[in-house]
Amino acid sequence: MKLLGNTKCNIVWEANVPSSYSKPSPIDRREIKLTWIKEKYQNRTFVDKSMTNSNILAFDYITKGIIAKDLLAISKGIAAGADLNYQPSAAPLHTSLHVAFGYPYSPPKSNVKGLGLEELPRFICAEFILQNGGNVSIIDESLMETSAGFKGNPRDIIFFDGKRLITDKTMAKVNLKRSVLHYAVLFHDVEAVSYLVGKGADPTIKVFFFLFLG
Repeated sequence: MKLLGNTKCNIVWEANVPSSYSKPSPIDRREIKLTWIKEKYQNRTFVDKSMTNSNILAFDYITKGIIAKDLLAISKGIAAGADLNYQPSAAPLHTSLHVAFGYPYSPPKSNVKGLGLEELPRFICAEFILQNGGNVSIIDESLMETSAGFKGNPRDIIFFDGKRLITDKTMAKVNLKRSVLHYAVLFHDVEAVSYLVGKGADPTIKVFFFLFLG
């Protein structure tokens, strides 16, 4: 929340404070302050009730906020009850942390000189997600269609599904499951690798893939 500041946070978490509630002052008893904090963040008593409690729609709100690099929008999604570790069951299958880094696509090159990682937009979003309960080692899914040989590719790629080889005439759908760190290494995204390892990303997680023959 410190990335947003109290004023912007309160726009979300104190959007509708009933008249029956009185915001504690600095001199109020600790018990009164704890009750207020519980109602504000745990019970989400004061958030905008017009916002959906559907995790799917709330997650979509967060995704759009990440793409727009809008921390206030992400915060509204969290207030609406979105799970930052939610994994969509339909395409696109990417988690909020993957979206923050721009994966599974090649990440943009940073042309901003003199800025630390914490000041770059995608790292700001990633930090915000992790500060609010995001899993740094979370895995997503990506689905692609392929065959043993790609046109224009000098090397054949052969998969084995446990029963038979996929020939160059056999189309297959490959369902890949990768962590954010997997993508960072795959794209030689040195800044992201450094950041993720520093945040405790598990480097021992293996890449999973499943084949669906066409």
